[in-house]
Amino acid sequence: MQLLLDGQRDGLACLYKLFAKDLYKYGMAICSDDHEVSECLHDFFIYLWENRTKFDNVNHPKAYLFTSFKRKLIKQLAKNKKHDELSYKHDGLISQESIEETISKEEGQVEYTLRLNKAIKNLSDREREVIHLKYFQRYKNEEIAGILEINNQSVRNLLYRAIQNLKKKL
Repeated sequence: MQLLLDGQRDGLACLYKLFAKDLYKYGMAICSDDHEVSECLHDFFIYLWENRTKFDNVNHPKAYLFTSFKRKLIKQLAKNKKHDELSYKHDGLISQESIEETISKEEGQVEYTLRLNKAIKNLSDREREVIHLKYFQRYKNEEIAGILEINNQSVRNLLYRAIQNLKKKL
């Protein structure tokens, strides 16, 4: 982040290498339109470069990037009026397996995966988001709190409630 603040393009390239893939996945969890997420991600890094002098007070760059990207994506979606409400794409949340692996799996495992996907789809938007960040993106509770702009206790409460709802469905 310091290289970016110093006006070095290497800093922007470094941020892109470190975070672009995860930001893209996060964007796809919010909006399932690949083109929309890719376009927003591109615009987001241009925004970072153009506004690099404003980031000197950022204490947690990762949380800042995810929060800012989420805001930019939501604004872009609202501007383009391509959504009525945010919907999560869950097909990619459970890792996709090759056909050979799927065939070789026991029938019970396949059934469990289907039930888990269905249970995740039945969670509230906020519960799905916190589950995605915690278990699929592997963020710590403190990082999730920063991204979602809530306190740590609220993250724990959301996780607890989401897991309880998943257990009921499974």
